[in-house]
Amino acid sequence: MIAVGVLIDVLLALGLVWLGWRTLQHPQLFRALVFFVVFGLVMAISWARLHAPDLALVEAAVGAGLTGALLLNTYRDLERGHVNHWDEVRDDLDSYARPVAQGFLLASVLALLTLLGWSLWHLPPSDLVVAAAVKEHLGVSGASHPVTAVLLNFRGYDTLLEIVVLFIAIVGVWSFHVLSAIDDGSMLPLDSSELLNSLVHRLVPLIIIVASYLLWVGAHGPGGAFQAGAVLASIGIIFSLTGSLAPTTQSTLGVRFFVALGLLVFLGVGLTLLVVGEGFLHYPHELAGALILTIELALMISIALVLVLLFNNAAGVRRR
Repeated sequence: MIAVGVLIDVLLALGLVWLGWRTLQHPQLFRALVFFVVFGLVMAISWARLHAPDLALVEAAVGAGLTGALLLNTYRDLERGHVNHWDEVRDDLDSYARPVAQGFLLASVLALLTLLGWSLWHLPPSDLVVAAAVKEHLGVSGASHPVTAVLLNFRGYDTLLEIVVLFIAIVGVWSFHVLSAIDDGSMLPLDSSELLNSLVHRLVPLIIIVASYLLWVGAHGPGGAFQAGAVLASIGIIFSLTGSLAPTTQSTLGVRFFVALGLLVFLGVGLTLLVVGEGFLHYPHELAGALILTIELALMISIALVLVLLFNNAAGVRRR
């Protein structure tokens, strides 16, 4: 049985290396994107094999799912806007920049491997020190799941900065955004048949239930705001693909409010605790659980909306 497990791990490791190489080196951009999506799915299985279900969920939902959809959507828009655009880019690279790009890629990989090896060599003799510290303080963290306790309590700064990065990303889209004739809402990506619309509307309640479950269970097991937000965003993406939602060039006050909601609540909780003398993001034990759930709920809404706007490359969306 152990031999079978080792064989699966070896196949996953070799598969990841091969998929990563094909993603970077495949001459056809569309197929490279498909390899990227498959790489994300295999990576999710690998995280599951490493007993890290939280990372497996995030990789499947965000890495392979939404990121793949974003890249494929961008590829479609680029191809429609400029036929053979990528062939011309590849020809230019072949002519003068390809050797430089390959050299830079090889140097980057070697540097990354060196850094990774150095980090592994200097790891403490056992990771039980960190695990024991998390376990020791888990009771006062407001969450019974160690990953949630680390992300939103012990290392809440990291999660706050991740939300800041997501917020800056959508502000960047708003700042440089120019809707083309392709995405002005005049074209329906898929055939909007009655059967398809009926199926989509029956899927929506199920998706909302799954997202709500992932948000709630995050305090006790694998799940949380990022996973729930990615699942919730799939509703907007499905509606966009089936033509029920159209991108707009102007965002309403409501859209801007909900985009900023997660960051505002996160900062608001931290600053309020700082004012009352608890320290920034130092949750009092008796309120830790409620504060973490409040932050995660706000984060889920903002993450879902930002992902839908990024997918549509839009400042806002409207019903058709």
